[in-house]
Amino acid sequence: MLLSFLLLFFLSLLGSSNAVSQYQLQNDTLSTFLVLSDGSLLIGTTSHIVKLNSDSLTVNSSLPLNTTTNQLLLPLNDTGFTQNVLSCQEQECFLLNPNDLSTVSVSTSPSPSPFLFPTTPDMPGLYTEGRNFFIGKNAASTTYSSISKLRYSFSGSQLQIMLLGSQRERDINLARKFLANFQQNGFIYYVFFLPGFSSKLLIARICSNDTGIEEDNVLVLTTYTEAELQCNGMMTPDSITSATFVQYNGESMIMASMRSGSTNIICAFNVSEINRRMDDKLSSCKNGQGTLSLQRFSGSDACPTNLEQDKKDAITPCNRPGQFIVPFEVDSPTYGVRVAFTSQASSLNSLAYKDTVYLYAGSNQTIEQYYFTSNNSLISIRNITTTTSEQVNKIEFSPDSEYLYALSATQVVKIKATVDCSSITNCSECVVSLFRCGWCQLDFTCTGQNSSCTTGEWFNIKDGGSASSFCPFLEPNSVTSDGRYTQAANVVKDLTLSTSNTGSSPGLTYECVYGTDTRTATVSSDNRVTCNNDPGLTTGGGGSTQNVSLSLIQVYNGNRYTIETNATANLNVTLYDCPSLALGCSSCLAQRIGTGFNCSWCNSNTQCRDISDCNDASPVISTGNCPLPMITDFNPKTGSPRGGTTIIINGTNLGTKRSDIESVMIGTRNCNVDEYEPGKRITCTIVTDASDNTDRNETIRIRVTRSGGNETANSTARFQFITPVIISVSPTFGPVSGGTRIRVQGTNFDIGNTEMTRVILRESSSRKKRNTCPDVNCNITNITNTEINCDTGSINDTNCVRNVIVSVDGASFSNTSIGYEYRPDPRFDSISPMITIPAGGIQLIFTGDDLNSVQSPTITINDSRLIPSSVEPCVANVNGILLICNAPNITNVANSSYYGTSIEYKLMLNGAESPNYDTNAGLRLTLQCNPIFTGIDPESRSILVDDVNDITIKGMNVGSVSPSEISITLGDNDDDICTVRTTSNTEITCRPPNKPSGTRLALRVRVGRNLVFPSNGITGPEWTLVYTSTGSTSIEAIVGGSIAASVIITLLIVAIPLIIVILILRKRAKDSK
Repeated sequence: MLLSFLLLFFLSLLGSSNAVSQYQLQNDTLSTFLVLSDGSLLIGTTSHIVKLNSDSLTVNSSLPLNTTTNQLLLPLNDTGFTQNVLSCQEQECFLLNPNDLSTVSVSTSPSPSPFLFPTTPDMPGLYTEGRNFFIGKNAASTTYSSISKLRYSFSGSQLQIMLLGSQRERDINLARKFLANFQQNGFIYYVFFLPGFSSKLLIARICSNDTGIEEDNVLVLTTYTEAELQCNGMMTPDSITSATFVQYNGESMIMASMRSGSTNIICAFNVSEINRRMDDKLSSCKNGQGTLSLQRFSGSDACPTNLEQDKKDAITPCNRPGQFIVPFEVDSPTYGVRVAFTSQASSLNSLAYKDTVYLYAGSNQTIEQYYFTSNNSLISIRNITTTTSEQVNKIEFSPDSEYLYALSATQVVKIKATVDCSSITNCSECVVSLFRCGWCQLDFTCTGQNSSCTTGEWFNIKDGGSASSFCPFLEPNSVTSDGRYTQAANVVKDLTLSTSNTGSSPGLTYECVYGTDTRTATVSSDNRVTCNNDPGLTTGGGGSTQNVSLSLIQVYNGNRYTIETNATANLNVTLYDCPSLALGCSSCLAQRIGTGFNCSWCNSNTQCRDISDCNDASPVISTGNCPLPMITDFNPKTGSPRGGTTIIINGTNLGTKRSDIESVMIGTRNCNVDEYEPGKRITCTIVTDASDNTDRNETIRIRVTRSGGNETANSTARFQFITPVIISVSPTFGPVSGGTRIRVQGTNFDIGNTEMTRVILRESSSRKKRNTCPDVNCNITNITNTEINCDTGSINDTNCVRNVIVSVDGASFSNTSIGYEYRPDPRFDSISPMITIPAGGIQLIFTGDDLNSVQSPTITINDSRLIPSSVEPCVANVNGILLICNAPNITNVANSSYYGTSIEYKLMLNGAESPNYDTNAGLRLTLQCNPIFTGIDPESRSILVDDVNDITIKGMNVGSVSPSEISITLGDNDDDICTVRTTSNTEITCRPPNKPSGTRLALRVRVGRNLVFPSNGITGPEWTLVYTSTGSTSIEAIVGGSIAASVIITLLIVAIPLIIVILILRKRAKDSK
């Protein structure tokens, strides 16, 4: 905000953080304010009257308003009464004790009300004497605008306000807009304009002792006089925004801000001149000349022609009897003088400090500050740019002129207005400061008076001039464009500085400071200071140049003062080391151009040196004395015969500036110079020629202009013009989304500026007229002489075959027999099976369309829970409706809860999108446990020869995969297959082939490509299948039969007697019963 900016400005000026206080309303707006005698503030808002602390602007006390917005706060110089502030709202006035707002002891409704009520915003009031005061009713009124004199008195405890006289407008639409009011020498003045009457600037004068007279039942003022004010610089302004009263050198002036079009000015009017013209008008009328009237009023009173002399003598500006009591105006305008340009000011005020007057102009964007010179002109001393749109409505000062108050719609800021000269540390700020300070020449201090200097002169600009007239300055170097100075490094060499006002005085010495290095200095009578640089200065880090800060210091009686620089920024000195700047003669001399460096070529040691450090009788400073130009190298050494190749040519003595290079030729072809490094390097581009297809070797020639004539440098190596040839491209198709890695094979691909080589897929010439296939870039990843690898870009069109173009330095090369086709991106419908296992290796079959548009698709699991996984290849069928992939192997399944859930996977399809399984449930993939097989069921481990036998293999999670993914083989070579018959989640049955009796075969179970059981390759009994026949007489069979017979006989021998005994016992039991 504007006021916040003011705060920062004065803080920087005063160097004191407690110099500014600020008060911000939250839900209110400011209306009026009054600076009290103790420097505190009384503020009227829409809802309260608030007293603020004089230092911090915090609220001391507050009085709520019974009616509406406070419009008047008028101090009354009534020493016998503590309620000495008159406050008025729209229908009520009361007296306040500014030291105690808790109660209002005197209050009444004044009479007559039309001349005071309803009140208008910020009514301009003036207290005179004898409890009399003047009030101006402003433009925003529902009654006639007026200037009135009133008197307040008391009836018991009641306040009475009585009208003594008034001058009011006769047209209710002509409402004054008051800008300023003041009293001087027994007169009351109001400066105003009438928005509805040509926006003329007017001033009204009324005698403060005007007692009024009754006329047509209305008390009117008898001494009202007006004058129109016009500015010589702006006769008919579009608007008049603000005014203030100024007293200076015994004179009184009115300052007004005016605007016409986009021009804003401040104009000054002499109050003495205004009074003289008003008095002259009255005198001429006493002598019978003219009429008395106000131009905007109808009718006029003729001046009496036979007035007796004693009556004439009795008529004065403050005694106008009879027909002289009518209000009148001066016949012609009083002209003022434009004293300053400014932005459109919303507020003006002036401050007299010692013998100087300062003017402050506030607006939406800036606050301009001026001071008066001895010839009554305004000099702008500070212009503060703000970033707020909240304008400053008023600027006031504390009674002791120590503080400035700025009032906007919602804020008031109190700023210390006077300045302590001793806080200013440099001469120029001191002599042009807001308050008239001066600079002690040899004390190097800013003081408020000459007597404060212990020795030397005291400089200020009170009587004109500027800081440059008195203050010492370090001036910019006139040799360099940016004002910097230059100094040879590693050389004992003095440096001369340009200065102003650096005279010599007994005891006054100077020092030059280069960064952190200090050298003594001497001053001459022509304002030149010579720095004695012994020892010589060095560049930091051994570089060829270094910029260091440059300061010039005055030293007197132990005090030091850094002289200001007369430049927009601090001045630097560039330290330069000629030997490291250039190795050749012409590049050495190039260092002299526009730099301020004083390098020269020393033939005695074939080295670039500062001319002060060269022992040659005649150091070389002209290119005509340099060795002949020479080409030492160039790159690239090959390029297309069609041109466009940019070549960097290195050499020696290749001129000192760009204009020295007359021509560069590659054989008969021009090479246009693009960049130039004096003496040592030229960058040029071979002119294009689309018709040139001839391979050849050419010499590079550079023609150089020198001070002694022209010389030509020829290269010893030759530049080769070679044509690139495309032999093959693979693959020859890919998806429209791009991303396909193309391999272009041929010869001479690495010629020219390889960083500029491009591969472009362009519509074939057979379809060129249709212009339906825009060019597509293929992004190069690698280039060799015989091969370019690039990734195709994306395109929307699939209906055209493109030629593969290799562009070398802008020239295009192709093989029309080779094309590249964009095919539609793959579109996926389903996946089968919709499961996978951690081991992977099973087949995943995708269905869809255009699944063969990608040459080498792959699949991986990109589920964050299951990373890492392998990347597996996929193969599409010929018609592109099937894509078969190997399921990736998942290294680690950390949590068993992942089984049975959908997992994320990704098909890498060059630039085409992977299947969207979020929207298509048929493409989702579920993770299942790996199948596990534990061996052949014991009942199945032996089978009969020549019989139909199924064997059962036990396991777990067998149902996780399709039976087609399970293969069972017999034998070491997996030659025999056990055909799967049935499966369940815990077992699988298969039918083995017939084998001879006694055959033993190891059984293996494979699941997909990655699972094999038994996993360790060991074939125990549980994995061995034995073939037997019905009539087998093997030892095992005989022994087994004998043992079985013996057991049966034994059982019969024991069992029969036992049964007989049991029967006998049962029969005996029955008989006994």
